[in-house]
Amino acid sequence: MEKTAKPKLLMLYAAAGAGHKQASFALAKACAETSSATAEAVDILDFTPGYFRKLYIDGYLEIVKSMPEFWGYLYDRSYEYRKSAAIDRIHDAVGGIHLNRLLDYVHKVKPDAIVFTHFLGSEALSGYKCKKAIQLPFYCVVTDFAVHSIWISSCIDKYYVGTEGERRVLKRHGFKDSQIKVTGIPVDPAFSSSF
Repeated sequence: MEKTAKPKLLMLYAAAGAGHKQASFALAKACAETSSATAEAVDILDFTPGYFRKLYIDGYLEIVKSMPEFWGYLYDRSYEYRKSAAIDRIHDAVGGIHLNRLLDYVHKVKPDAIVFTHFLGSEALSGYKCKKAIQLPFYCVVTDFAVHSIWISSCIDKYYVGTEGERRVLKRHGFKDSQIKVTGIPVDPAFSSSF
């Protein structure tokens, strides 16, 4: 009997803050330890121009560090934000300029599915999926303790969330129970082993 190949997962994170990256690495490590799939964790910002990477990471860290109240204000004000068609067109244009290398990488690696642990990845690739330039399942692991509107994308096939409250938020956005699984936020498998 011929062995079937293990599914290949591409885990996409953005190195703005450590949590999204650590979640991707934890999932990749869990795949390796259980031999259920092969997984590669990749920083989406590696595929953007240097100025964009620097602006994105340094800008985020500077605002969070020096103006946390302002960051909180922006986060709260945009919590229920709904994207318009015009904003989608702008995202598509910016994505096309900055992320063609990422699309090329996806086609080169040929994963069986893409797993996002940061909203930037799904923002970048959802337009390609909607236009059928990518025909893969998209899974989103929400690594925040709340499902902010920036995580919401109709192109996501299944969401993995930390709490029942997050599941309810996604249901209010039209996602079905079958598209949402409450799993907690991923942590390194070493934390679940006995000492």
